[in-house]
Amino acid sequence: MAKRFVYSFNEIEQAIEAAGSESNVHQILGQKGANLALISRIDIPVPKGFTITTEACTDFYKQNPPSFPPGMWEETLAALHRLEEETGKKFGDSENPLIVSCRAGGPVPVEGLLPTVLNLGLNDETAVALSNITSNGKFVWDNYRRLIHNYGTLVLGIHNDVFEYSLEQLKKEKSREKDEDITPEEWQQLVQTYKKIAESESGTAFPQDPFEQIRVAIAAVFNSWNSKEAVEYRRSEKIEDEPVTAASIIAMVFGNTGDKSCTGDVYTRNPETGENSFYGEFLINANGDELKKRVSEPMKISEFSRIIPEPAAQFVEIAKKLEKHFKDMQHIEFVVENSKLWILSTLSGNRTAAASVKMACDMVTEGLLTKDEAILRVNIEDIGAFIQPHFTKSEINANTDKVFAKGIPNFSPSGSGQIYFSIEKALSQNGILVQNSIPDDYLKYSKLKGIISEQGGTSSHVVNDLKQIGIPSVVGVYNLQIDSEAKTMTYNDVTLKEGDTVSIDGSSGTIFNAKMTVTPPSMDKQEDLKKILGWADEARTTKGKRKSVNGSNDRGLMVYSNVDSLEELKIARSYGAEGIGLCRTENLLDANIIKEIEGSILAEDSATRDSHFTKVGDFLANATATIFKEAGELPVMVRMLNPPISKYLPNYLDLLDEFATLKAKAELGQNVNHDELTKKERVLDEIKKYTEETSMVGFKGVRLCIKFPSFAKISLKAIIEGACIAAAKGTKPKPYIIVPFVCHENEMARLRAIFEEVKAEVFKQRGVDIPILLGAEIAVPRAAIVADKIAEYSDFLSFDGSELSQMAFCYSRDDAEASFVQNYRDWSVLLTPPYMSIDQSGIGQLMESAVAEGRKTKSGLIVGMCGEIGGDTLSIEFCNKVGADYISSGPYKVLISRLAAAQALLKTTS
Repeated sequence: MAKRFVYSFNEIEQAIEAAGSESNVHQILGQKGANLALISRIDIPVPKGFTITTEACTDFYKQNPPSFPPGMWEETLAALHRLEEETGKKFGDSENPLIVSCRAGGPVPVEGLLPTVLNLGLNDETAVALSNITSNGKFVWDNYRRLIHNYGTLVLGIHNDVFEYSLEQLKKEKSREKDEDITPEEWQQLVQTYKKIAESESGTAFPQDPFEQIRVAIAAVFNSWNSKEAVEYRRSEKIEDEPVTAASIIAMVFGNTGDKSCTGDVYTRNPETGENSFYGEFLINANGDELKKRVSEPMKISEFSRIIPEPAAQFVEIAKKLEKHFKDMQHIEFVVENSKLWILSTLSGNRTAAASVKMACDMVTEGLLTKDEAILRVNIEDIGAFIQPHFTKSEINANTDKVFAKGIPNFSPSGSGQIYFSIEKALSQNGILVQNSIPDDYLKYSKLKGIISEQGGTSSHVVNDLKQIGIPSVVGVYNLQIDSEAKTMTYNDVTLKEGDTVSIDGSSGTIFNAKMTVTPPSMDKQEDLKKILGWADEARTTKGKRKSVNGSNDRGLMVYSNVDSLEELKIARSYGAEGIGLCRTENLLDANIIKEIEGSILAEDSATRDSHFTKVGDFLANATATIFKEAGELPVMVRMLNPPISKYLPNYLDLLDEFATLKAKAELGQNVNHDELTKKERVLDEIKKYTEETSMVGFKGVRLCIKFPSFAKISLKAIIEGACIAAAKGTKPKPYIIVPFVCHENEMARLRAIFEEVKAEVFKQRGVDIPILLGAEIAVPRAAIVADKIAEYSDFLSFDGSELSQMAFCYSRDDAEASFVQNYRDWSVLLTPPYMSIDQSGIGQLMESAVAEGRKTKSGLIVGMCGEIGGDTLSIEFCNKVGADYISSGPYKVLISRLAAAQALLKTTS
């Protein structure tokens, strides 16, 4: 069967059949076209029309150069002929002309698409005919000049100001204060002026052929899919490039025919608060673009029934009907033409986070939604507004003209303050630090109001650490020019200097050249959110809800949290974390203990080495005991020390410089300490052994344990003793120990033997017996491939999704964003970097195979994913799909993860 490109609104059943289901019909007709067709069959007054499918647009781009695919234009003409029969009018006719609009609309809303082109079909001849029919020349010639203006700016690319200037000049010459004061003859005069502008500015005469008008308008809609604005919006919102946009051709109805006509834009509930009351406005004797441009002051929708009672009463009933049909708050555009109501568009409306949650809860109470449907209705990203300092949508909208620059969204908090270009000044002034890059010693930043950096990415270790401690940041600001000496930063020829106030929104990666009000987080009064999350937890943890996959249990994912401090653990628990999926022991250390690790590595004999290790072990035992005690009976997964050994050693080049200085002094006969010189030379030789070009894949994790068995014993003993100390204080700890960077099954076999030996010794000494599990971190591709063998020696497998992705892709997340990832996004090589969201076709296959093979070796093997990627919505869905037991995200993402895990489960069962 030949591919079909066009469906009339009354052919919705055929479109549904082509799409496979009613829920998929938006994929081929776009949201606007599909919704109009769907509601036309339930007796909603919709103008007649037809939709050219997204498949036509896809095939449009397959032509070289892009052009209508074979057969599409012929189908369009046939549909136009059917529209003529339905309306009793004829397109381009000199007696009873059909006038239409052309509307863009994809399966999901995309900013940057061509706005609606109105009044297609008007020309010199049809304008005269329509004037005779309506006896309203003023209305007709006004609409004709609007077409030329509309067509000129949207299709021909002429600047809007050129047309507006001519209109203002006419009003000035004729002493007309308002547009409505202009006479029919004056509008007709302006039509001639606009036609001259169109030709002089574009080199193309405004087409008198109505079929040429509609053909060019459709092509402009298709071309707008690849406009710069549309492409940038899709990248920022992670929207796939296909399916593309549809184009709907709709018979015109006019809101500017007199005082019994109007145009309106209404939400069926308040999109700011969620209250169940209409929110919107309407404008008498006007069309839609006048309302959007606010050429005169519109009236609140509450006045509608007073001005035009009959259609207002009908609108109330229709709005209720639409909300019931779509089971969601609707954003409705309508026109009243001579007291006759028409619905031009209905879509699920945008809303604030608070409104989204309130509407979902209210609709359950009203019986409009089930609890499961309400869970799926809430936008996951909206939850972030409840849990960290943020700018409200109204605050952001009020400052859109103050945007200075945009970086990469990293979901950190929002903040406002003065900018400084040195850490010392920024700290002393409690300001926002501006630097080209962010050094690793992030803890010194904990008192800053924020950080702006030209480099860095969403998954940079330091950026994630900043998020963990609640510091706003905007990073990866491509082309931001920072001059530390002049103390300025410049973007697109706008320069800010030290002391200027800016506001930074980490969630969107935006820097505003303005002081904005930050709304603090609070859960105290969020009863609706608590209700939604309670339903989500109930759905997620109900036995039998999930089909067993790869030997998984029949519940949904448990939601754990990554924590690196007692404070983060308290935050995670307050947000409902059901366990700790990653506690990095290296982040529990202080500077003195790091010096002890350095001493152990550089020790000249085993006794000295063990002395240093023992101090490290004693510190870690007390540190982990505090964590276990605060966690109570929650599972706590503690990872053994993982950073590369070079992180614990002095800087080689700095030490070499000191050695060279001492040696030069000695050769010159100056008095130096020769013992110190000899010691520095020995230390340099030791450090050189451990100096690596690529620390990400070097001497770290389990390799330290194999190199230094005493280090392994003391590390394991510290965590086990920490659990025992907590137990002695009345806690019932559930410790899990993660062996990091496992690559080979024999590494895990060796650690299992040491673990069993140390555990037996500690339990014997303390007279206790606590269940403690030992598992492997899967961060190396080989470990995933041989997961069945590693599982022989493991009680659980902990996937570090970010590390595994970097290893498999050979990316460094700290460098990739600054070098090539932006280019990959621009060219659609990557929609999302793999360390931000699981690459399901590659890394995902490794993980799924590892889960299945691991459980073949050991039935009931616990499997989960930790790291920052554990809070990514798509990654959570993937973990649910492959049968993982838990996911673990940062403490500030626990609420989001609870909802995301429930939605992931419900999507597979609905």
